[in-house]
Amino acid sequence: MIADIVQLNDIRQKEVETVKTYFKMFSNVINKIKIVTDEKVLDALVTGLYMRTPFWKDVQNSQPKTYSQLVNLVQRKIRSEETIENREKAERERGDRYRRRGDTHLNPVLAGSRRNTPQGHGTTTTEGSTKRRWFLPPS
Repeated sequence: MIADIVQLNDIRQKEVETVKTYFKMFSNVINKIKIVTDEKVLDALVTGLYMRTPFWKDVQNSQPKTYSQLVNLVQRKIRSEETIENREKAERERGDRYRRRGDTHLNPVLAGSRRNTPQGHGTTTTEGSTKRRWFLPPS
């Protein structure tokens, strides 16, 4: 079955859907349409974007004149989403590694723990201030 422009206009980005997922779905329908103008595709893609996102605002501010200009914006957004996703994944893996190995001295979350203090030093907090206290190292 060949899709028509009505199906293209029915595609909407969901609130939790990434630009990459939305654009992939949109592109699949475009490939099934025989004849469609650049203007109609551009209008359908912009209209289908979820409005409460920074990307939607970027598209509105840049006002792309052609479909290829909009595709460039979409590709930059996709790269940005993937970079953020990869960074978050690496941070999660790093956190898992700290917990598995017990490397609390490298973990910024546990930076204030007693294991991070030099041998013979400790810290105490009183009334919002931190004071050093001395103690003998374990023998």
